[in-house]
Amino acid sequence: MTISFQGTVVFQAQVTDNDKGIHGDLRYILVSGNDDNKFYLDEVVGRLVLISSLDRETTDQYNISLRVEDSALGSPDVKYSNVTLYITVKDVNDNPPVCTQTLFAEQILEGK
Repeated sequence: MTISFQGTVVFQAQVTDNDKGIHGDLRYILVSGNDDNKFYLDEVVGRLVLISSLDRETTDQYNISLRVEDSALGSPDVKYSNVTLYITVKDVNDNPPVCTQTLFAEQILEGK
């Protein structure tokens, strides 16, 4: 998947739970890996969205750990499952070439 701009959905969870009531209500949690706050996780639908530009020169990979829980917050019998997303940032040509001098000159002796 190529991510080119803010607002891009990076991941959409597809989780099923056969329980009913509060044990069937799912809640998604971004556990770790979002140290630069580049991503937002919608806790209701499990959608991970890019909210800030990525730059390979700064960070070339993100390991995002997500959890889905099936009970109300604070419930003593909560069940959960974890997944880790490995997001690799590819480089784009975003920096123009720079010459340190505008003119290069050198003398070459004949016959050498």
